Amino acid sequence: MNNRVLIVVGTFLTILLAYVAYTSLEYYEEDKDTGWSKQARRNRFYAAELYAKSIDVAANSYDSYLKVPGLDDIDTLFIAESGQVISEKRLAELMEWVSDGGHLIVAAQPPSNWHNDRILEYFDLSAVHSDYDFYDEDDLEQAEIETNESDGTAMPSDEQDKIREKKKKEKLSDQLKKYNEELTSGELDDAETPESSLKKAQLFEQSIEADEITKLRFKNINYELRAQFDVSAGLSHPSFGENADTNQNSNYRLLYWAGDDWATHLVQLELGYGLVSVLSDPDVFDSSHISYFDHALLWQILIEGGDTLVLLYGSDMPSLWYMLKTFMPEVLVAFACFVFAWLWYRMQRFGSVRRVDYHIRRSILEHIAAASGYYWRGGWQSKLLKPVQFDINHRAEKVLPAYSSASDDVRWELLAAVTHMETDTIKAAMQASAGLNEESFTQIIKTLQRIKDSL
Repeated sequence: MNNRVLIVVGTFLTILLAYVAYTSLEYYEEDKDTGWSKQARRNRFYAAELYAKSIDVAANSYDSYLKVPGLDDIDTLFIAESGQVISEKRLAELMEWVSDGGHLIVAAQPPSNWHNDRILEYFDLSAVHSDYDFYDEDDLEQAEIETNESDGTAMPSDEQDKIREKKKKEKLSDQLKKYNEELTSGELDDAETPESSLKKAQLFEQSIEADEITKLRFKNINYELRAQFDVSAGLSHPSFGENADTNQNSNYRLLYWAGDDWATHLVQLELGYGLVSVLSDPDVFDSSHISYFDHALLWQILIEGGDTLVLLYGSDMPSLWYMLKTFMPEVLVAFACFVFAWLWYRMQRFGSVRRVDYHIRRSILEHIAAASGYYWRGGWQSKLLKPVQFDINHRAEKVLPAYSSASDDVRWELLAAVTHMETDTIKAAMQASAGLNEESFTQIIKTLQRIKDSL
């Protein structure tokens, strides 16, 4: 009785404690920003790809031109750097695709004297440095004074480029300094929210000078688009400027170009039935800048003319497996056949292993045993008995007088007298031929051997 009471009381207390613990728990949700995804870190135009999908454009991105599927199924192709077209064959393939109605959006690679840019050269374009200065005139004058005082020569151009780059980094850091101060003071929330992102974009846009903004106009768009390209880089064409060359290449037609106060950043050309849009740099469409100004709208205007979009954001070498699978499948088939043949050769067999050594000769006894077995299995017992019977008759003719001229009955008696055996036994042994079992055959052989030994 006491045990039952204890069980009931213990069960009641356990249920009561579980209920109290359950009612005292407080549930809450917490969102933690883990940063960009792995795919976004690998593809800096991932936000542009997602935005294209949101407006019903089938978009895919690749890190190598070799992975891009057939151009016939692509309406718009975005190439992050024009230097990825490294061969005349690839250039001809692209230009043929554009002439058939494709839209190529390509960003110029940074200007350099040691490599060629086939796409820009095809359209008589060139990437150039603008006249924009990322440094103060006082800094340049002071640097030139120090250089002249030291060796009496002017500052080299590469030194000036280093100063420009340094000042550019300093200016960009100053642009975000105010935002970081507000973030530290608590004026901005640490979590990434739509409101904080909008505030950050507004602060960034307010920090950009008006002469660094490129204003663009397109058909069916009633207002100007604002975009912020890299002011240090631009595009040049013989048709630009006061000394414009009106004799353009007959392969294409220059439609539109625009830029800021320092350089031209967007050029559009017509080639056959297609369109080519050349940018001075691709940063306006990367994930860090597409939310600024009207970059997203500019991206939408450029890609909305097609249903399929491919973004080529890198020039990495594909893996060996991908190269073999795509370009040399016969090598994989041959290797698979080789592996299968090797496994078939090396696989384990069932049963005992029988080693055949053809260099060892068998003995005479083994040969006789094999021949005897062959005759016995064939039922040819007379061929086994006749040699012994013939040998006995041959010896008896030499030992016993008148044996050779005697009849068979007389021979059996002569042999019986010599061997001291019964005449019937000798007669049965000397006339035996076939139809014997193993026991009878063995007995006859013993009898013949005894007669032979007695002669």
